[in-house]
Amino acid sequence: MSFYKVNGGNRIEGTIAIHGAKNAVLPILAAATICGDSCITNCPRLTDVGVALDILNHLGCSTAWQGSEILTTQTSGGTSLIPDELMSAMRSSIVFLGATVARFGCAEMTLPGGCELGSRPIDLHLKALKLMGAEIEEYGNKLICLAPNGLQGAVIDLPFPSVGATENILIAASTARGTTTIYGGAKEPEIFDLIHFLKKCGAKIEVFIDGTIAIEGVGHLGGCKHSIIPDRIVAGTYLGAAVLTGGMVELTDVKPAHLLSTLAFLSNAGCMIETDINKILCVAPKRLVGMGTLKTGPYPGLPTDIQSILMAV
Repeated sequence: MSFYKVNGGNRIEGTIAIHGAKNAVLPILAAATICGDSCITNCPRLTDVGVALDILNHLGCSTAWQGSEILTTQTSGGTSLIPDELMSAMRSSIVFLGATVARFGCAEMTLPGGCELGSRPIDLHLKALKLMGAEIEEYGNKLICLAPNGLQGAVIDLPFPSVGATENILIAASTARGTTTIYGGAKEPEIFDLIHFLKKCGAKIEVFIDGTIAIEGVGHLGGCKHSIIPDRIVAGTYLGAAVLTGGMVELTDVKPAHLLSTLAFLSNAGCMIETDINKILCVAPKRLVGMGTLKTGPYPGLPTDIQSILMAV
């Protein structure tokens, strides 16, 4: 039996580099389903990333690790049926729906983790694909999505800035016929990382100052080399660990601009914060003071995953 042994009572201090964001690499791997041969760097070796690679291989893309790089190579094989053992192994596996339909004109899969539709956020994914011409049927826990004539551009107004739905639309619309316009889409850094990857591969995407996203479909996407952005949730976790032990941490390979809400609350608590282009230095005070009211929200608001960290602090 394996276990962790933690010897407490010590200040946490030191310097650590932040690895690539899981929430950025997963949709980019899904996009690789319809893109040419690519090299994706700064990839974290996590279980979910391994599952995403298994799905990619199943869809007809050969993948290989080289250090922290993932190489994706297109093949002529693959199937539009993603088996249950792969879909249920990763909660965010629904991000492969739009890519699979765009690649094969159809997709058959079970719902992630066995969750039912109802009012679940997956409804936004399905409504968007229906607007793009897809026919969707549900049989128990099985989802069948057909677009025999291909996907087409549409105007999609999201009632909530769903990250997953925005990602699925971006991927599916990149090779659809015509122009797709997204109103009310998510604005997380991971969304813009996906957009940068797709544009490097030849997608025509424009983001307007009011947040509207326009995607003009192209017939073919090539490949590219792309580096994944740093994981802001991991960065926030290290910051919290140092602060709650009265310590000090310097984060490197990080984007301070992605952590403004987290840094603001830590500053309110009395921490000394210094930032550079890709560094954050955080020094805890001898005694913390109140942070104020914590309220999570879509980016640039406080991430939900950081809320529990700050509660512990």
